[in-house]
Amino acid sequence: MKTVLFIQRVAADYRTGFFLKLHDLLQASDIQLRVIAGLPWPGDAVQDELDQLPFGTRMQNVRLIKNVYWQRGAVSASRNSDLVVFEQANSALHNYPLLLRWGHQPPQRIAFWGHGRNLTLGHRNSIREHWKKKWLHRVDWWFAYTQLTHDILASQGFPETRISVVNNAIDTSLLREQESRMATADKDSLYTELFKEQRPSGHLVGVFCGRLTAMKWLPFLFESIQGIQSEQPAFRMIIVGDGPERELVEKFCQSHSWCVYVGAKRGIERVPYLALGGVWLNPGLTGLSILDAFALGLPYVTTHSRGHGPEIAYLRPDHNGLLTKPTPSDYAHAILDLLGDERRLRTMQANARQAASSYSIEQMAERFHHGICSALAT
Repeated sequence: MKTVLFIQRVAADYRTGFFLKLHDLLQASDIQLRVIAGLPWPGDAVQDELDQLPFGTRMQNVRLIKNVYWQRGAVSASRNSDLVVFEQANSALHNYPLLLRWGHQPPQRIAFWGHGRNLTLGHRNSIREHWKKKWLHRVDWWFAYTQLTHDILASQGFPETRISVVNNAIDTSLLREQESRMATADKDSLYTELFKEQRPSGHLVGVFCGRLTAMKWLPFLFESIQGIQSEQPAFRMIIVGDGPERELVEKFCQSHSWCVYVGAKRGIERVPYLALGGVWLNPGLTGLSILDAFALGLPYVTTHSRGHGPEIAYLRPDHNGLLTKPTPSDYAHAILDLLGDERRLRTMQANARQAASSYSIEQMAERFHHGICSALAT
């Protein structure tokens, strides 16, 4: 039986379902899966669930400077594995002995799982990016987050035959299930509780859900929704989440009664609030939240920006969302046009739900399984 080892800084809760499904697929192919990971650092916005993986082993992350760290035991744990999959992270010092093949015993193979480059970095010619690019070709295989990562790797000359596009995903099945159970009366009641008025017909509610950080462009969002509300007084906004810019959100909502902040909500706790929405608004950094939006049938509206994660590849402009110029006025006008065209909005909402079924952890596990088998057979 061959063995594949995943080295993770943290076994985050949103990866649990994926690893369990991948384990079953690999076991049927006579391949053993192992996952090693350390504990989250203070302030990490992730929940550790390594104990939910019967094939998981706890390691120690030794933090050195800022986010630079060494995972104690990772290199020795990799020596008995046929394939080692690890994150493309400059800061993970234990990657380098693997990349330099210290203690490497052929036919052991190594693979990156990542973005191809730092997509949120402002300067692509920075020292950090040159360093990341230097190691890009050192692996035998690449597990690319999305087609965007594939294109980045191919443009750098990495063989396309050794790239598996896995379509990074999270489990949104519980969100869909919970939303389907909500009665219209429940939505009406919650709307009245939030806005102190009866819920009107139509879909004139925007929602935002995510970490409240500078990368989400919250001042941009506030200026945009003020423009929407001035043109369409029936428009309402709901903000879900927490983070360093929480005070900014609270201050805005205190002075604008049509915008409500409900705080941090996890898992299915978010569903009642998001189910009131007609569109999902996030002008800044786009990541996996786009799949939450699709799961609830909400078109995702963002802007052209170099700071998006690879999941921006899932957005098909004018099909399951909108991609506007990065100005509040363009953003607001595009949303107003969409909300004002009920037929177009409903079509886009249906397309968003359809997209959710295309980017699932089941399909992600299948793609990883196929890639792992191909990597081991090469």
